[in-house]
Amino acid sequence: MRTIDKVLSSFFASVSARTAGFNSLDIGALSHESWALHYFLMFIGGGSAGTAGGVKVGTFLILVLVLGAGMVVLGTLVILRSTDLPTDQVIFEVISAFGTVGLSTGITTDLPPTGQIMLTILMYVGRVGTITLAASLAMGHVRAAYRYPEEHPIVG
Repeated sequence: MRTIDKVLSSFFASVSARTAGFNSLDIGALSHESWALHYFLMFIGGGSAGTAGGVKVGTFLILVLVLGAGMVVLGTLVILRSTDLPTDQVIFEVISAFGTVGLSTGITTDLPPTGQIMLTILMYVGRVGTITLAASLAMGHVRAAYRYPEEHPIVG
């Protein structure tokens, strides 16, 4: 298969997973990482004003901002792509790193440098994100002399 055909097939597969249900590739022949990406694309679905299924992009983005799920998913996919370790152990390591929990299934030393760097980034983002949120809630609110325009995104 030519490179352009692979790119076009991947674009079609990503759009189809969110709304149409058509396929130009054999879904059963995809890798586990591709299936994992499809899980999330199918769960998220399409735009709020569209007819696509899923929880909708706006709703998902609101959840990601609060929960940091996007970093966990990204970290899991990056590490799964660079190693053959079991998925459940990788997910455990990623969530432990993002939550800065300090627990490990013992696979960290078996990870390639890419995986170890990803865990380091997740620990940093998880810690800074938590501290930033706590500091912003603890600080007093000062009323500004100006107002930003407001928009209410469509959810659901």
